[in-house]
Amino acid sequence: MSYLNNSGSKTKAARIFNVSRETLYHWLKVENFRTKIHQKRTCKIDKATFC
Repeated sequence: MSYLNNSGSKTKAARIFNVSRETLYHWLKVENFRTKIHQKRTCKIDKATFC
């Protein structure tokens, strides 16, 4: 993103980072790039049985 903020073109940025322009535009729509934290999933089998 710093490349684009410093007057870089979107097409050239897509080539540099080896992604499609569509992916680049998707990244620009995202407000933040933090990892999403998902809720803990429940298991069908009790983990204690494997230990």
